[in-house]
Formats: sequence, C-alpha cells, structure tokens
Amino acid sequence: MAGSSGMQLGFVHAALPKGSRGKTLVYLFLRGGYDGLNMVIPLTGTHRTEYENKREHIQVPVSGDNAMHNLNGAFGLHGSASGMKALYDAGKLAVVHAVGMPEGLGSRSHFDSQEMYELGTLGDLSTTTGWLARHMMSTPGLVEDAAIPSLSTNSSSPTSLLGDKTAMTLDSVSGFHPNGGRYGNEHLDALAKIYNGNSSLDYFYFVIFPHPSADRILWQPVGAGVALE
Repeated sequence: MAGSSGMQLGFVHAALPKGSRGKTLVYLFLRGGYDGLNMVIPLTGTHRTEYENKREHIQVPVSGDNAMHNLNGAFGLHGSASGMKALYDAGKLAVVHAVGMPEGLGSRSHFDSQEMYELGTLGDLSTTTGWLARHMMSTPGLVEDAAIPSLSTNSSSPTSLLGDKTAMTLDSVSGFHPNGGRYGNEHLDALAKIYNGNSSLDYFYFVIFPHPSADRILWQPVGAGVALE
C-alpha cells in the first residue's frame, strides 16, 4: 500500500522521522488462474524431469522460444515475468516455494481453501474475522487518526478484512463519490483533510466534490494547488 502526495493511509507510519523509510507489506491474493508451477519452474534435476513428464504440452522450456528466466540454476521464472526477474536480481524479491496447508487441515474445495487462507485459521471456517482485520485492530504503531485506515481495491471487502469496520472499498476511481445522506458532510470533511496538498489528485477532488464550507475554490495551474476560502 502506498500513500499519494497529501494523502495519509493507515499503512503510512506517521512517527517515522522525515526522510526515513519504513517497511511495507503489499498483500496480493491472486484468485483463479495463477499457476504457481508455471510461474516458478524447476530448471534441473529430478524435479525438472517430473515436471516435463506431467506437463508435456504446457511446460515452460529451458531454452529457445518462450524460455524461462534462470534464477539460481535450480529454478526459473516464466518468460513473461521480466519485471519480477529484475526485482530478484536487485535483491528485492524472494520466492517461498511449495507452500501449502498442513496435512489434515486443508480442503479439496477451492473455495473453502481460499476462505481458510484469508481467515488465517486453517481447518476452521467458523472464524468471524479475517487475518488482516485482526492485524489492523491489534498492531500498535499504525496511524490511529487515518481517515482511511484500510482500503480494498474491489467492489467488496475481501475475507481477509472481515470484521474491519473501517475498511473502505473502491473498485473504480471513476465511480468514486462521497457518501450522501446523514454522514455526507462528515465524509467530505475527512476527504478534505486528506486532499489538502497541491497535487493533481488534490485538485481533482476539490473540483469534482466541492466542499460545502468553501465559498469558492482557488486553483492556479503553476506553482500552487487548491485552497479553500
């Protein structure tokens, strides 16, 4: 997760000294057609032999057209993953291979397995909170007064955020609009605290969603941003 200019999310540690860089965990849950064995592929030895025997028609070749990227002589990355290969070469990517559920706790149901991973309680589907929600609610040091403590780029919150009442969902920037009704002004006030800089994003917010307390909006294309009067 990252914060844009003038924007403060719960993942940005406000207590860090200026200029310092904290550690960030980016959590991507890939559903459906992600094929781990054709992303990180055995390159040599008995694992390669078994891979070729069982994937005769869909194996990723070691050389020639559509060849894999050699990682360390034992494994390779799919040929399309050049960006990941660059991160690996720079020491910014590590691969934990052959990860699965402990024997006896897993499920042959694709959907149940997804739920268990996102709940963080393998073998138990009765948990009422997701692992990421529990992390957000119990970890000290997260920004307590963040207007948007957690954000899901989807049409609904994932199971990992189940139980986090502060989670915001946003599946499309073009479809975003502040809440109306009883809490409309409170929502606008919160957004005004976020978009108070001079970036294009700040300008976009104030033009599309004028704040009710502003008599007029000032914007100068060069050198200055949006100001409320």
